[in-house]
Amino acid sequence: MTLMEIYDFIKYIGNKDFNGNFYGPVNYNLKIKAVNIDYFKVKAGLPEEYQPGIPIPRQSVDITKKLSDDLRKFKEPKLNQTVTAGKFSVPVDYVHELAISYNYSRTVDEEVITLPKVVDMLTEAQWADRMGNWTKKPTTKCPIGIVRQSNIYIEPSTINAVDWYYLRLPVDPVFAHTVVNDAIVYDAGNSTEFEWPKVNHMDLVRLLLSYLGINLREQQLIQYAEMQKMKGV
Repeated sequence: MTLMEIYDFIKYIGNKDFNGNFYGPVNYNLKIKAVNIDYFKVKAGLPEEYQPGIPIPRQSVDITKKLSDDLRKFKEPKLNQTVTAGKFSVPVDYVHELAISYNYSRTVDEEVITLPKVVDMLTEAQWADRMGNWTKKPTTKCPIGIVRQSNIYIEPSTINAVDWYYLRLPVDPVFAHTVVNDAIVYDAGNSTEFEWPKVNHMDLVRLLLSYLGINLREQQLIQYAEMQKMKGV
């Protein structure tokens, strides 16, 4: 569904018109940006759903094949990433590290063999334990990593390149339009559609309806949206 089709659909469900008490284009643009991030948080894994001793949400990246498909467009590859003095910067759209590996080389029977080695990503406590224990210190065979502020640190610092994948933020949707004879005309060329697969668009509609219901104080619409979210979102 395009942003215009979604707009028309929620207008139909809300039984409102453009000039009435309904989303205008400016508010619609604000809501689709908010819904885009809200839905991304649900699919990537809501920490609000964690329980003591069980930090596992109902939905999170790669927990099922369906969720892997839902988030596939937001998995960003960075191959042969340069590591300088044991660190490299994360991009501005970075949300979550998925996997980091590097090409480990060793000689077997006078032949150099290169194998990918996974970099073990640690917490601060785990990092301190590994770095401060001689028998556990990281090696090129068993490297470690940690995310700090705007950088990812890798040990041993002799590793100079890694391959990594991360989860990026979705691009903000933009509903571009003009007004002709008091009617909204959709400008598809200057709009930015949702990046989500079409199969997820009704979930986005339900979230938009939930926002609309709260703003309009229409209990029936709120109940409808919340009921649909319980079924699918």
